[in-house]
Amino acid sequence: MRATDLLRESVDALRGSRSRTLLTAAGVTVGALALVLILSLSLGLSTVVDDLVSGEQQLRQVVITPGFGGRIRGGEVPQVDGEMSEEKRARLRRALSKRSRGGPSMLTRTYQIDAETEAELAALPGIETARPFLQERFDVTLPVAASDEAQAEAENQHDAEDQAAGARSALAIGMPAEHPYYPLRVLAGRWFHANDERGVVVHELLLYHLGYTSDEAQAGLVGTTISLTSRKGGGGGSFVELVMGGGAGGAAGTGEIRYVEELPIVGVLKERFGLEPASVVEEAWSMQTDVFLPQALARELWDRKERSTGPRALLLVAKTLDDVGPIEDAARERGLQARSVREVVQRVKQSLTAATWVAGFLAGIAVFVSCLGIVNTMVMSVLERTREIGLLKALGARNRDVLLLFLTEGALIGLGGGLLGVGLARALGVLGNKIGRSQLDATFQMPVTVDLFQFPGWLLLGGIGFAVGVSLIASVIPALRAARVDPVTALRHE
Repeated sequence: MRATDLLRESVDALRGSRSRTLLTAAGVTVGALALVLILSLSLGLSTVVDDLVSGEQQLRQVVITPGFGGRIRGGEVPQVDGEMSEEKRARLRRALSKRSRGGPSMLTRTYQIDAETEAELAALPGIETARPFLQERFDVTLPVAASDEAQAEAENQHDAEDQAAGARSALAIGMPAEHPYYPLRVLAGRWFHANDERGVVVHELLLYHLGYTSDEAQAGLVGTTISLTSRKGGGGGSFVELVMGGGAGGAAGTGEIRYVEELPIVGVLKERFGLEPASVVEEAWSMQTDVFLPQALARELWDRKERSTGPRALLLVAKTLDDVGPIEDAARERGLQARSVREVVQRVKQSLTAATWVAGFLAGIAVFVSCLGIVNTMVMSVLERTREIGLLKALGARNRDVLLLFLTEGALIGLGGGLLGVGLARALGVLGNKIGRSQLDATFQMPVTVDLFQFPGWLLLGGIGFAVGVSLIASVIPALRAARVDPVTALRHE
C-alpha cells in the first residue's frame, strides 16, 4: 500500500469517528501544552539567573563573613593534657570539639576578619584578587546650590531643613579603580584613576536629597568639594545602624566629631537600570551606598577609627573555578563563613530543576491519560472496522499494511494534538511574558525585557515530536491486534 493511500485511508477513518477523534486529540493537546509550557518557563528562569550573573568572573567570587567556630579541621582531635581518667579526657575532647564547631552566636566566639586572617586568605595559592568591603557612615556636606538653577531646585525640595544645612547622613564604601561595571554608569565626570586617588564619586540619589534634582545641576557639582564628617556613637555601632544610619530619614548625626575629610567630587554615579551589567555581590553590598571611595582611601579612613572588629566581609576572586572549593574550605577552617556565587547559582538551578521535574511529573499524568484515550480510540476503531480489515486483506493488503494504517491514524492524532498544544503554549507564553514583565517592572522599578517563557525552535519541534511519539507508542498494541485479524473471520463479523 502506497504512502498516499495510507494517508487517505487514515484521514477518512478519523473523519468517520470525528467526535471521538477530537476528544482523543484534546488529551494529547493538554499533555503537549503542559509539557512545553513547563520547559519554556524553566528555560526562561534559568536564563534570568544566567543574566544576573553575567561573566565567568562572578562565578569565581567567594564572600567571606565572620563565623562562629569551625577552628578544628575535620578528623583533628583536640589535645587534652593533665592527669585524669581516660573517660574524663574523652569527655573533655568531646566538649572541645563541639564548642569549636560553633552554635548560637550569643554563646560562642565570633571569628572576625582581622588583619592577620585577611592577609592569610589573600595569600592563598588560588586567589586572583582579594579586597574587604569597607563601609563607613559619614555626615556629608555640600554647598546648598552651585547655581541659580540648583538653588531654585533646592528651595522646591521637600526636606528643607537638610538642604538649609547642606548636610545628610550617607553610607560610603570602597571600590577599586579598575572596575568592569561602575565606570559604565557614570552620569557626569569620571570614575577613579587610581586606588589611592583623593576624590569621591557620589550617587545621584544623594544629590537629589540635597536639592540637586536635574542631571545638569548634578553635573555642575563635579569638581566641587564634599565634606565627610565621621562621628562617634552615631551609625556603625551595629550593622543596622551602619547601613540604615543613626538618624531618621538620613538626618545628619549629633555625636562627637572624630575627623572631617574634604575631598573633590570627581563623578556622579547613576542608579543601575534595565539590563546594565553588574556584579551581584557588589550590588548587594552597595545597595544603600551614596558615596564611593577609592579602595586605598577607604582603607585609610577605615584605619583612623579605633575598632574592635574587622571588616564585615571579604571578597575573594579565585583564579579558576576549581580553586573556589579550596578557598571556601580554607575560610571555614579559620572559623569564618564562606559563600560563593557559583554555589548560590547552583542551588538556585537545582531548585529550578527539582520544580521542573515535579511539574513535569504532573504533566506526565496528563500525557498518560491521553495515551489511555488513544488506546481506547484505536481499540474501538479496530472492533468497529473488523469487516473493513478483512476486506482489505482479501483484496491483498498485508499484515504490515494494516499495521501501518493504524499507526498512521495514531500519528495523525498525535500530530494534530501536538500542533494545537504547542500553538496554545506559544500563545499563553506571550501572554505570560507580558504579565510577568509588568509584574517585574513594578517590583524592580525598571524595565525588564527578559522573557520568562522561552520557546527555542528545538522545544517547539520537540513538543510536536513528543506528541507524535507518544501517540505512536499508544497505537502499537491496537495496530498489532488489527494486523493479526483473520480475514475469513473478519468477513463473517457482524
